[in-house]
Amino acid sequence: AVVRWRQTGKKNRPGGFALIDMLLGLTILTVALLGIAFAFRQSTVTTVSARNYNQATYYAQLALERLKVNDGQSTGTWAGTTNIPASGAMPAFTLTTAVLATGDAPEYDALDSKVKAKLVPVRVTVTWQEPVGGATVIRTVKVASYYFLK
Repeated sequence: AVVRWRQTGKKNRPGGFALIDMLLGLTILTVALLGIAFAFRQSTVTTVSARNYNQATYYAQLALERLKVNDGQSTGTWAGTTNIPASGAMPAFTLTTAVLATGDAPEYDALDSKVKAKLVPVRVTVTWQEPVGGATVIRTVKVASYYFLK
């Protein structure tokens, strides 16, 4: 048996579904790519911030290690400020070293006076600026240590 199709005056065309499918697919693809782009940007910002934090911690530890040369001396030369200029992708850092005053270190204040006479509480504060979302934010790392005077 031969089957014949009856034509009703309509031309054989898909009816526009392919265009709608393509636009829907492009919309889904665009949303997915925007999500990936946002995640990549956020990852980059977090990586840069972590790198700066690690570098600031390194500078603070280095400053505290340099104070060991003062071991056994008076605390007169222990305070100061050092500026580290920006280099490459690294921002400029400012290191401030200070001997802590009474009230700034509660665990030190609770010690016996004989022990306190031999200990020097020191804090290094490292500050730098980094861009976050179009604004500049000042970041800070504080590291404290105690040194024994002979």
